[in-house]
Amino acid sequence: MVSGYERILTALVLGGLAAAAYGILWSAANKWFNWSYGEGAGPELPQGWHAAVLSLCTTLPLTILPPAFEFIAKKHIVLPLHYRGSAFMILTAAIAHVLLYGTRTPRIKGLRARVDPPGSPLDFWRAVQMEAIYATVHFVSTVFVYQIVVGSETITTVSLWIAIEKTIISGLVFFTGACSYIVCRYPSSLVPVLITRSDGSTEMNDRWVAVRGVVNGAILMVAFTIGILL
Repeated sequence: MVSGYERILTALVLGGLAAAAYGILWSAANKWFNWSYGEGAGPELPQGWHAAVLSLCTTLPLTILPPAFEFIAKKHIVLPLHYRGSAFMILTAAIAHVLLYGTRTPRIKGLRARVDPPGSPLDFWRAVQMEAIYATVHFVSTVFVYQIVVGSETITTVSLWIAIEKTIISGLVFFTGACSYIVCRYPSSLVPVLITRSDGSTEMNDRWVAVRGVVNGAILMVAFTIGILL
């Protein structure tokens, strides 16, 4: 079993690969189903089974890449119950995404639409609150569930604490990274801003809002990988 510094480095490398795989899968899903969600800067958010597909794009790399690394590198990094844990993780993460984004039929508002709907006025603290909700829902439904299943055949005080600890640490990695980007590019990280072109004309530009979606997605996958493998 890979341990110590080598395990940390492996988790970071696999996290980067997972982020790339997530981007490729979600782009392919948008093209295949003729969707236009992109990086999340648009007025529409994936709801219902669309949100479940988004969830699958995050959990499939977490399921496949660590065993693929084991096969290629001939080193052990996952626990024996990895696939069982991944199956539960895929299911609960899909449910969590629907909870976050809601459904169209029947019309049920998700947490995102209730707390920080697209097009909302600029509000720094509401954005931070939304990132805290993302961190809680994502990492409880993914890292916590996975760690509970792979930790032991029966849940013990030790295995429960390990699952909680890894969930909190990886969730904080995501939350810190997401909030750091908001601060660094504020206010253009949250709302379109007026820019002046070289010819003197002006336009509302949402480039940094779209970049935020890409950055958050990358941080999310790295943090997921840390929570699962470390």
